[in-house]
Order: sequence, then C-alpha cells, then structure tokens
Amino acid sequence: MVPAIEIKLLGIPSVQAGGKPVNMTLKKAEAILYFMAVEISTTRDTLCRIFWPDSDTEYARRSLRNALYLIRKHVAEDLLTMPNHSSVHLNKEAIWRCDLWEMEPVQAVTREDLTLLSGFSFKEDEFFQEWLVDQQRSVQQRIFEHHKKIAVQLEEDDDYVEAAKAREKMTLIDAYDEENIRALMSLYLRTAEYNHAIEVYQRLMRTMKDELGVVPDSDTTRLYDKILELKGKETSQTTASPKTYFFGRYDELTAIEEEVYNLLENHHHRHVLITGEAGIGKTTLVERVVSAVEAQVKESGIPYEHAYGHESGKGVGKTIGNSSGQLHPHKLPVKIMRAAAYPMEHDLPYRIFRGILREMLEELGEVGTSRIFGFADQAATALASQGLEGDERIRYEDMVAEVSDLLSRYAQRRNVILIFEDLHWGQTHSINLLLELIREHLKNVMVVMTSRDVKSKALDFMTACGAKEKWLLRVPLARFSAVEARQFLKNGLRNSSVILDEAAMSRYIEASEGNTLLLREYLDLINEGTIDKLDTLKFEELMQSKLIGLSEPALRVADVAALFMESPDYEAIQAISAYEDVELVDLIEALRGAGILEESVDGERLIYHFTHQKLKDYLAEQISATRRRILHKKIADYYEHLYAQRASVSVLPYVIHHSRLASDARREYRYRVIYGRRYLDRWHEVFSGQNTDLEGGLTLEDKIMQSIDEARSRLDAKDDLIASYDHEVFYMRGRRAIREGRYADGLEAIDKAIRHFEIHHCEDLLELCLLQKIYYAIQTGKLTLFDELLSELGHLMGGPGEPTGDLIHVFWRLKGLHATLSGDSESAQNYLMMALQYLEPLTEAQPRAHSAIAATLNYLAMAYESEGRYDEAFHTYTRALEEAELSLPSNGLALILTNLSLAKFRQGRMDQSLETIVRAVEIFELTKSIWGRAKAEAHLARLIDIADIPESVDEHLCRARDFAQLMGNPYEIRFVQEVEAEIRSHPAHLNRIET
Repeated sequence: MVPAIEIKLLGIPSVQAGGKPVNMTLKKAEAILYFMAVEISTTRDTLCRIFWPDSDTEYARRSLRNALYLIRKHVAEDLLTMPNHSSVHLNKEAIWRCDLWEMEPVQAVTREDLTLLSGFSFKEDEFFQEWLVDQQRSVQQRIFEHHKKIAVQLEEDDDYVEAAKAREKMTLIDAYDEENIRALMSLYLRTAEYNHAIEVYQRLMRTMKDELGVVPDSDTTRLYDKILELKGKETSQTTASPKTYFFGRYDELTAIEEEVYNLLENHHHRHVLITGEAGIGKTTLVERVVSAVEAQVKESGIPYEHAYGHESGKGVGKTIGNSSGQLHPHKLPVKIMRAAAYPMEHDLPYRIFRGILREMLEELGEVGTSRIFGFADQAATALASQGLEGDERIRYEDMVAEVSDLLSRYAQRRNVILIFEDLHWGQTHSINLLLELIREHLKNVMVVMTSRDVKSKALDFMTACGAKEKWLLRVPLARFSAVEARQFLKNGLRNSSVILDEAAMSRYIEASEGNTLLLREYLDLINEGTIDKLDTLKFEELMQSKLIGLSEPALRVADVAALFMESPDYEAIQAISAYEDVELVDLIEALRGAGILEESVDGERLIYHFTHQKLKDYLAEQISATRRRILHKKIADYYEHLYAQRASVSVLPYVIHHSRLASDARREYRYRVIYGRRYLDRWHEVFSGQNTDLEGGLTLEDKIMQSIDEARSRLDAKDDLIASYDHEVFYMRGRRAIREGRYADGLEAIDKAIRHFEIHHCEDLLELCLLQKIYYAIQTGKLTLFDELLSELGHLMGGPGEPTGDLIHVFWRLKGLHATLSGDSESAQNYLMMALQYLEPLTEAQPRAHSAIAATLNYLAMAYESEGRYDEAFHTYTRALEEAELSLPSNGLALILTNLSLAKFRQGRMDQSLETIVRAVEIFELTKSIWGRAKAEAHLARLIDIADIPESVDEHLCRARDFAQLMGNPYEIRFVQEVEAEIRSHPAHLNRIET
C-alpha cells in the first residue's frame, strides 16, 4: 500500500509522505509532481515541452525519466503510473490527499494563501509559468464559488459569524466583487461589528482607487453611510472656512494648553514635541495653541507679542479661532518667539537660533557686546556633521552658558514661549544646544517643537532624555480615519454652496488618505470651483491644480524660490529671475494669491516662503535637470557676490551647496578651501587651539581637510587657479604639521606653497606661509631664524621700517616677542605698544581682536618680568586674562593662565597659583593642544608637590617631559628640567623617597 501522501498546492507548496516532509533533489521533479496533482493525466511530450523547452528530444526524454524516478524514489513507488510509453497518470487507486480537491474552508489570511503554487519557480520555467497563470485563475474561481456556496448556506442557517469568515476568504480572491463586499458588511452590521464593516469598506476604497482609479458604487456607499449613522459617529460643528476652522486634535490641544497654563501660573510645566508626517496638521495645532494664548492674555489686558525669528523665514502668524481651554495668564507679559529649520542646514550650525537671539539682544541693548554670535560663527565654519572636540568643545560649552544666561535674563520680566518648527531638518549641534537649554530648567521659559516622524539621532536622544527626565510632553499626530475625514469635509462645506454627493466625498477621502493638508486643499479647490466635484485627484494633480491660471513668468519665479536652501528674500529672487521691480511684484502677488508663497517682514527685508514644504519639494522635482543646474549656478553666483561684498563666513555654505548642485566642481573646491582656511586661520597662531588628538583619533581639523579632499577628487583638470588652491591646501597641511611638532613634514609643505606663491606673486599668502615658519622658529627656540624670517616678513609687508597690511599688528607683536626672548625688554615694550595701538580700534568691529590683544599683553608682561617688574607683570597678565575671556576661548587662554599662575607663585600666593594652573591644564586637555603644555604640567607638578599631594607628581612630570620633547623647544625643555630638579631636591620629596 502507498504511504499516506499529502500534497499542499495552495500557498507555498510542499509534499509529505508518512507525515514527514519530502525534499526533492531536483526542482523540476518537484514541479512535475505538482503539475500532475493538478492535471491528473498528461503525455510525456507535454512534460518535455513544458519543462525542457530548449533541449533536444533525446535529452528531454532522458531528463524526464530521471525526474519521474526521483518522484517514485522520494515520494512513493506507485504514485505515478505509465501505462504506455506516451502518457503519465496520477495513480487514482493510490491513497493520497491534496488540499486543492478538499474544497473545505481553508485557514487563509492572505490572497497568497489561496493562490496555486504561490511563489514557486525554477530555472527556465517560462512555459511552466504560462501554464501556472492559467491554472491559478481557474483554481481561484473554483475556490471562490465553493466558499460562496458555503456562505449562502450559513446565512440561511443564521450563522452570521461563520458566514462572514467564508466571505472574508472570498475577498482574498476577488477584492473588487462589491456584491460580496456588501454581503460581508451586512453580516457585520447584523452582528453589530461596525468597525469591521467600516474597515471592509475602507479596504475596498483603497484597493479600487490604487489599482483601478475608481470608487465603490452608490449601493456600497449608501450601506457604508448607514453603518456610520448606526455607529453614531456623525457629529456637528459650526465652521467658517476650511482654512480657519479647527477639527479634531482636541485631546492633543487640551494636553498642550495644560502645559501652557502651568507656565503662565508659574507651576511646573513640560516642554512639548509635536510629531507627525508632512501635512498632518502640526503647524495648525501650533497656531491653535498660539491663538489660545493670544486670546486669553489680550482679554486680560496683559502685554503680548508674537514674533518670528529674523532668520527663520516664517511668515506672519495667523490666528485661528478662539481657545476652548481656560488659560489664566500670569501677571508677567507673554512673548512668543518662533523659528523654523530648513532642509540642507548641515553647514549652518545654530542658524535656527540666530533670529531669536538677535531679537533678545536688541531688546536688552547688548548686540554690540555679546559674544554669542562669535561662538556661533566659529562653530558655523566647522563643516557638516563634525563632532565637537578640543578647542571647539570649549567654544560650545561657553556658548551654551552665554545663551542660557541671555535667555534667563530675558525671561526675568516675561513668560517666553519658544516655538521651533521642522526640527527634523535641524542641524545636530542646533538640536543639542536646544536640549542643553531645556535641561537648564530656565524659569518662565517653555519650548514647543514640531518634527516629522523621521530617524534622527539628535531628536531621538532628546526624546529619550525628555521621557526619562520627565520634562517632555510628546504629542504624536496620526492621520484622520475615514470617519473623521468625512466629517472634516462635511464641516468644511457646511457654509458652502457646493454639495458633494457621497461617491465624490468618498473619492476625496480616499485620495487624501486622511492627510489634513490634502483635505484642506481639496476643500479650497471645491469651494473655489477650481475642480469639478466629481474629479479624482492624486497628489501630483492636486499640486498641479494650485498652479492653474498662473503665468509662465510666475511659475519661473516659483521655481527659483523652490531651489534656495531656505526662504529667499526679494533681493535674492530678483537677482536670479532678472525681472524688473514692477513686474516681479505682480508675479509674487500672483503666487501669494494662489496660496503658494507667503510673505514676512524682517526689518527692511521681504522674505518669501512656501505655504507648505510639500509644495516646494514638488516644484523643485518638476524642474528639468538642465534647468535646475543653471538655476543653482545663478544662486551660487548671487551668494558669491554677497560674499565678495560682506566677506562673511556665514555665506560660504550657500555658495558651496549651490555650486555642488550646479555641478560646478571648480567653484565648490575653491570655496571649500576658502571656508576651511577662514576657519583655521588665526591672527595669533601660537595662541590658537591646535585640536591635536594624541591618541590618533579623528579631529575637527581632519574633517575640514577631508571635505576639501573630497571636493578636489571631483575635479579632473588642473589649471593655474586650481593649482593655486592646491598650494593653499599645502599651506594648511604644513601649518598643522608645524603646530603638532612634525617639523620636517610641515616645512616641506610650506616651502612648496612658498615657491608657488612667489612665482604667482601672491603676497598675502606668502605672508601666511612666512608666519608658519616663524612659529616653527618660536616653538623650537631658533632665535636667529626667528629674526631672519621677521626681516623677510617686514620686507614683504612694505619694508622693515614701515610695514603695512592686515597683519601689521601681528608683525609688531612678533617683533616684541623676539625682543623679549633676546633680552631687549625696552625694544620689546615699544614694539608691543605699537601692536596695541593698531589693535584697540578693531575690538568693536572685530571681536576676535580681544584675543590678539590678550596675546600682546601676555608678551608685554613677559617683558616686564625680564626687568624684574613683577607687580606690573602680574597686573598685565591679569589684563591679558580679561581680554582673553572676552573672546573665543582657545589654548591662548591656557598659556595666559599658566603665566599668571607663575606670577602668583613668585608672589607667594600658592593656593591661587595652584587653582589657576589646574584650570590651565584642564583647557590644554580639552583643546588637545601642546604648545606651552609642558610648562603648565611641570608647574602643576611642582605646586602639588609643595601641597604634599604626592600621588600625581610623577604623572605630571612625565607628561611635561613628553610634551617638551615633542615640541623640541629648548626653553621648555630647560624649564621642565629645572622644575624636576627642584622637586627632586625638595625636602618633602626626599622624605617620601626615604619612606
């Protein structure tokens, strides 16, 4: 007797013999078995033609014999019979089972589960697949009719639950059979399973819309409406227009209003993050919250302001309705300040804060004195996605402290609600700064944020911190359900002369997929008569409908605006579009009237932004590749012109971005070099943060050079201009190598740059190269070379007696340092006083001048010390420290602190000296800088030895020796040796050795 054979043909096929799976060694043998289970009987020629169509007759027949042998071997000897040489039969006398012929209700959850041989294939199976497609249709029709017969019988027996199960299987086979759909919805209606019935209709709507472009017929729609009525979901709401009425989101609104109430009542409040996809209603909810605050505080007579950050690009806010929440404003005035992030902000850290911070500073009268924008400008030049290390970490920490202090002082006299929209585009450092400010728990300050549901490490970390530390209210917005969308449309048309029939309404609901933006746009177009109520619009068609009636010039202006990194102003649009004032004003007005652009005012600037990011994205995508490159080139030209006028580093990321998108590799490389050099260049190189990672990690400077190298790799040709920038890169690499003590590499790179700049008469770059060699001479203590290079620099700058140029104060400061090191303190003081005369007028316009003044005062104090004028030196070091702290922190601050600690040491102020040198070493460690580090470590070792803290004396001495050897400076080496000898001879040290 044949073992019990079970063949599964529906869904993923399989074979079992005696309750165990059968694994064929030949895929075609398995396919032949399935073929026979369906056909029962066939000919050998048919099998050869289907399974070996490209083989000769002899090979095909031999292969068929092998396959039939494998079936008999692995499944059952008598399963197949061959009564003659031409035919093959499935043995009807054998004991076997096959799910295809059972025809009982199948446990299926997907269409694939009821599909014959779902997903089965093998090599060279073209003819087999043709046969299979025909069979799948036939089999599914038989299964459909079988379950329909069962369902009808169950309905007659009043077994509605089981009947519904049978009809659900029918929908898996034919999702478009509305007769079956209505029968299934009626079954759920009879069992009061309204949600199931609604889900069946919505599934039908999606399937028909996506695959056929039609909607259910009127009978199905009427039944759907009847179910909605019975479910009691119809509600009423008096509304004005689709642009101004607020629908749904009441739970979310109430939760946010409660936090605002807590802020105004001076209770503990949480900050808010509203999340959801584009067009889901995040901005509308924010506007509703703003309206709630505005209505309540104005009703109470309390001063109120609602302002957008100057650089946010957002338009004037709109008031939407009246708040239903009961807010009781605090006696303090309320200030709402808003800003928005934009795509491609990677090169613009902290941009989102600039407008808000500037407005605060203006109100407090501190614009000219604040260091905040100095910090931000320095950080902005650190290219995209770079981490904060060394010198940058200090700047970042100081900026957090500065911004926190400003916001705290600003909020002393008002409640401040900061609204940051579209944070999914925010630069990582900006989001991190916002997180730091929130964690300060500043009084009278609340932050409301919006973001799309996207993957962002910075936002994810902020959300996790907010949840863990319990200061964040996260408000996720989901799409409207079909029921909510239907009510939304009905409310929006309540006061309209347009009456939508149910079929058209269903089509709009399905087309919108519950997205609020699309629903509002549909309502606008219907009310305006722009589209016929029976039209079916896809998203692209909806976007196109907003452009109907606009002239070609207006569309060209919209294209230009769509390609800017952030919202352009009038001047920028005019520069690119080249229209005259009168014509351009009319074109922009047309775009505003069509609901495409909105206008905001920032001082004397008119800024234009799109009413929704989706619209901007759509317009940008429609521009041809050729035209897009041309427009990006024009925008890059515009920003390049701005840079030539203003020389502002903050403009460079725009030039680089648009040059890259214009495929202008030459310009991109040029401005990446300029950008990197502007960041890395300092007036006082010896005092700059060196950002060296002694453990071999990637540093900020590494990343700047990487971005330059990547831009260079996109250039094939090399001409004189490219060669010039290549040599600027040599200069940058040489400068770094010298600062890090890799003198041979550094001097080689600098000399290459010098040869090129001499040939091409690039005097300004020659000056910078000579400065690097001077710094080499300073670091290695080569006074003769120092003097020779200074003379060469003086001649280059116009002569030894009357040097001129931007580096004049640097020249006199270095002359003063050389004189100090040479023992000519009188000349040193004269030179340094001349440097100060050039520097002091620059401090108001150029905050970095403070750090140059600090370096000059530091050298002046050294000159006083060489004459034994220690009190005067101490006071001058103190002045240098004050100037250094007015500027951006760097290792220059650590050098001054080291010298100040030594001055205090000489005055016998041991505790103060120790406190000061500890701070200096901390800054050295953070900046990873090495110039002057040996001196600081040695002095710290001496002080902790005197303080009888023996545990770390040897550790600091070891570091001092290592840094001194690395720099190769004889003065530092000698200082370390003297301090070490002093420590070794100290009585306390000798006692410890004896112990």
